[in-house]
Amino acid sequence: VIGNHILNWALQFGAFEKNILGPSSKTALFALKQGADIDSLENNGITNGSAMRISPLGCLLPPMPLSDFIDAVALASSPTHKSDIAVAGATVIAWAVSQGIAEKSWSEIRTALPAVAQAAQEKRVTTYSPALSARLQLALDTVQNAPDDDTALEQIYQLIGTGTEIIQSVPAAIAMVELAHTEPNRCAILCANLGGDTDTIGAMATAICGAIHGVESIDSDFKRQLDEVNALDIDAYSSALARLRQRRMAV
Repeated sequence: VIGNHILNWALQFGAFEKNILGPSSKTALFALKQGADIDSLENNGITNGSAMRISPLGCLLPPMPLSDFIDAVALASSPTHKSDIAVAGATVIAWAVSQGIAEKSWSEIRTALPAVAQAAQEKRVTTYSPALSARLQLALDTVQNAPDDDTALEQIYQLIGTGTEIIQSVPAAIAMVELAHTEPNRCAILCANLGGDTDTIGAMATAICGAIHGVESIDSDFKRQLDEVNALDIDAYSSALARLRQRRMAV
């Protein structure tokens, strides 16, 4: 179902022709378009499409045993991304969003993230990727030791990396949440000026900030521009996700 929805979106949006798909997503969706079964796809890519689109799942899933949470993220990611690092990166973002909605503090979330990443990456090893847990800690240390914002941005770009590989972009996103002190409007502007895969990093980082502080914290002019440009009723989607989350919590 998830794979069909992603493929239908790509076809309706003209995503193949507009060249806006990452390499892992493009290869997998093309195979699905040709009738391949998701279970037959290797999908061992290491790019960040899984983490970029995972925040709605973080909204949907209430706190649960970490192993179950990882399994849910892996299933949602499987149409395009099955690699250990792709699942781990997506788990980090979804888990942070879920915990933010559950009113956990950024300090609590940040402290737990390396262990969350390690558990997800080690659950099904498929690559030779560096440890996401170590890269997350390096990203946080880089921001905390930087004397000012400009230095922090430069060091994130040069040391952590802001490319499309998930081992770069997810730690960069966590670093940006830390640098912005979880304030979503400030985070969005900082991410836009970071360089590299700014839209993906911004999407992940501001999702976490928004989950922690709620929609009231988002600048009304920013939100209006997003609603107008994207022609989407974001309030309807968020309300539906909130209802589904409450339903899951009641089970």
